[in-house]
Amino acid sequence: MIGLTYYCNLQCKMCAFSYPKNSKKCGDMISAEQWKALLLQLKDNGIVDLAITGGEPLSKPDFTEIYLFAYNLGFKITIKTNATLVDEKIKEVFSKYPPLNTMITIYGGSPETYKKVTGQAGGYERVFDAIEFFRTIKTKLILTLTLIKENVHDIPLILNKLQPLNLRVSLCTDIHKHINNEIVTDYYNSRLSPAQRICLHNYYLNESEQALAEAEILEKELSRREPDFISENSSREPKSEKTYCLDALLGFFLDADGSMRYCQEYITPKQYPLEIGIAKSWENMYSEMDNYYFSPQMCNDCKYKKYCVTNCPARLVLNGMGTESIDKYTCDYAFLNMIYKEEYKKNDK
Repeated sequence: MIGLTYYCNLQCKMCAFSYPKNSKKCGDMISAEQWKALLLQLKDNGIVDLAITGGEPLSKPDFTEIYLFAYNLGFKITIKTNATLVDEKIKEVFSKYPPLNTMITIYGGSPETYKKVTGQAGGYERVFDAIEFFRTIKTKLILTLTLIKENVHDIPLILNKLQPLNLRVSLCTDIHKHINNEIVTDYYNSRLSPAQRICLHNYYLNESEQALAEAEILEKELSRREPDFISENSSREPKSEKTYCLDALLGFFLDADGSMRYCQEYITPKQYPLEIGIAKSWENMYSEMDNYYFSPQMCNDCKYKKYCVTNCPARLVLNGMGTESIDKYTCDYAFLNMIYKEEYKKNDK
C-alpha cells in the first residue's frame, strides 16, 4: 500500500491519518518523480497488487500522473478514496484506465450528517454522484460505512440510498487516535461503545436500530466484570508472546515521505527505500519484526483472549498503552463479546 499524500480535503473528526494542508508533514512529501522511482523498484521486485490511499489520494495535484505511471507498469490497482473529488478529469482517466478495485468510504446518510462528521455538507451529494459513476466503469466497487456516534443512526438512510443501486456496504467501527500524538481528534468521544460495535456486527444492517437497543442492555453487563481484569502496569515479564500480522508478513506501507513501515498504523520502525532500495528496506523490516510484534503478558494469560478483537501491537500503541500494556476499551470489548456469544446467542445472525 502507498500513501500518496498526508492531506485530505475532508476534516473527519475521528480521522487517524490525515494532516492539515499547512502542516510540516505536508511539506515533507516526496515528488512525483520519486514516486515513479519507487514504483519501478516495486515492479522490479515482483510486486503485483498496489493499493493507493492517503490522506485523500485524489487531492494530490499530480495524482493522475502517478496513477497512470503505475497503471502502465501493470499493477493491479486498488484506489481507497472518500470519492468527493471525482471531477470530470478523474472520470475521464478512470473511464479509460479503471482501477481493479475502488474502495469508497461513506460517512453519513444526509448532508447534515456529513457536515457533523467531515465538516463538509456537500460531500454527501458528491460521494453518491461518484458511486453512480464508478458503477458505469470496469471496476469492483467496495463501499464501507465508517461508523461513529454522530452517524450511527444514519444506517437506514444509507441502505435506502443504496438499495435501488443494488449495492452493499460493510461496516468499519474500529476507531483509534491519530498516528501522530500532536494531532488531536475527537475519536475518544466519537467512537462507538464496545457494546454498540458488538451488536451492530452481529445483526443484519437493516436491523441496526434493534442492535443499538440491545447494546444498551449489553453495556450494563460491564458491572459483572472482575475489578482486577486489567492492570495499569502490565509488563513483558515473563517474555511476552509473539504475534504475527498477515498484512505485515505479506506487504508493507510506503508513506508520503517515501519511508517504509509495516503498515499505515504502525509508525515505527521506518526504512528509507529511496536511499537503500525496496529489497534492503524490507529485509531490514522483516529482521526486526520480533522486536515489534508481541502482545502484553496479561493478554496471553487472559481467559477472554479468544473473544478479543485485536492482538495488533499498532492498535495497542494507538490506544495509548503501548505494546507492553493493555487498554480498558479493548478489554471491555473482549469481556462483552464473551457475554454476548456465550449468553446472548446472537452470533449466528
